[in-house]
Amino acid sequence: MPTAHPRRLAFSSIASLLSQVLAVPILLLLTPFIIHTLGMTQYGIWAVMTLFVGYTGLAEFGLRIPLIKYVAESAAQGDYAAINRFVNTTLATYLILVGSIILLLTLGLDWLIDMLFGDGIDVGRIRPLLLVMLVAFGTELSFSVLPALLSGLQRVDLAAFGEMFSKIIGALGTVIVLQLGWEIPGLVINYLVAALLTVVFLFWLARRQFPRLQLNPFAFDWATFRKMFAFSARVQVATLAQFANTNLNRTLLAYFLSPVDVGYYQIAQRTYSVVGSLPQSLVRTLIPAASDLNASGQEERLRQLYFRSLKYIASFALPLFVGVMVIVHPFFRVWLGPDEGFRKSAWTVIIVLSSYILLNISSSGYTILHGLGKPQYPMRQALIHLVLNISLATLLTWRMGYYGAPLSLSLATMIS
Repeated sequence: MPTAHPRRLAFSSIASLLSQVLAVPILLLLTPFIIHTLGMTQYGIWAVMTLFVGYTGLAEFGLRIPLIKYVAESAAQGDYAAINRFVNTTLATYLILVGSIILLLTLGLDWLIDMLFGDGIDVGRIRPLLLVMLVAFGTELSFSVLPALLSGLQRVDLAAFGEMFSKIIGALGTVIVLQLGWEIPGLVINYLVAALLTVVFLFWLARRQFPRLQLNPFAFDWATFRKMFAFSARVQVATLAQFANTNLNRTLLAYFLSPVDVGYYQIAQRTYSVVGSLPQSLVRTLIPAASDLNASGQEERLRQLYFRSLKYIASFALPLFVGVMVIVHPFFRVWLGPDEGFRKSAWTVIIVLSSYILLNISSSGYTILHGLGKPQYPMRQALIHLVLNISLATLLTWRMGYYGAPLSLSLATMIS
């Protein structure tokens, strides 16, 4: 039976951190390689394509956090049949939601292509590529129940290994298809192959850790769904806020400016996301650990868990973020070149990271609250952030152009 043992938490935290550290060399090596191979115009089109398929992420519906929580509680109680019910109910829900969103996006595909890509794009060429990417992203999202299961069983280290596998396969595939001269179609094929291989690898890991696992979306259980939905409905606000952070600003840049500007913003977004994910990786173990401790009534250990995690994250995040903000301009010149667009990317990193310091320091408290079954408190913060980001991003990007996008995100984060 899983237990929130300090050594297991420490090992899982280290594995989770390593999976995020792996993203650093991949980012540093792949980004200039892709840009110089495709050119900035084609890279911008690829950035808009990844933005488009990201809308499938709305199907996540806040189910990952309650799945981790209820798997952890069921494992602590030795109720292994309940674990399968939670996993299969979530899988069935994902498949229905993903299919519905893909259908809606497909019906409005030509209009969306015209809005996001502008004039001059070959719709006949881009349409089938977007459809393949939608299928790949939908598959990836639907089977995210597997790393959530591993996390709930307090094997965040195995979930992290799955993430590492995905990153390595995706990076190697990117190099291969671009070296073969397949350009954007090759990147799409690589995206699909990497998603399928990752699902197979995660299923193998999950079955080894939980041999009783039986994936069957037809085993959907209404009572289980109602229990999860009561929790996830409040988490969904935070999911929408995260979705807005990831996609809204790039959408507005595509609409008001051009795919090239989306490309410059995506360079910055990937940079500050990788930097931000390093301290965030330390809190990934807190939901199952808090759920386990709460289920067994260990309040004192819960308090210790909160203060210890807060101390570690603050001591890690603050010097990391300040250091990156100091060196980002000269680093981008060496890394990507003296192009004026890359200077905009560097300023974007500084603007966003200035607010992410506060966000990361408070993340341990929000995460533990989810583990305690109290998502209403993080939900209120996320709701304020969502409203602010939508209104500020629309206004500032319209009035200020490129810099309105990162400025609106930073202001919304600090105020909320």
